[in-house]
Amino acid sequence: MALRKIDAGKMASVPCLKMSDGNSIPVLGLGTLELRGTEQAEIAVNAAIDAGYRYFDTAFHYENEKEIGDALYKRIADGTVKRDEIFITTKVTIKNMNNLSFIKTV
Repeated sequence: MALRKIDAGKMASVPCLKMSDGNSIPVLGLGTLELRGTEQAEIAVNAAIDAGYRYFDTAFHYENEKEIGDALYKRIADGTVKRDEIFITTKVTIKNMNNLSFIKTV
């Protein structure tokens, strides 16, 4: 994978890795493990977007995906970022690898 940069508009240029399918993903992202509640999620997501972050790392077991999603949606709705600029990753624990739990957690 080749390292390149994307321009986040007025924000800082963010280093990215080009994937084998031709898409690029930022190498830096906001980890959301410790974010609790709507206010924390909005503050963190807003600060991250304003700083040029476009990659957000989540997980079902963090129990904050709705709050992170809502905060991202507001910034997309107000035109600050486009949905196709945002990268969201998640994790599935071993105990959720069966079909029913897997679908719920993804």
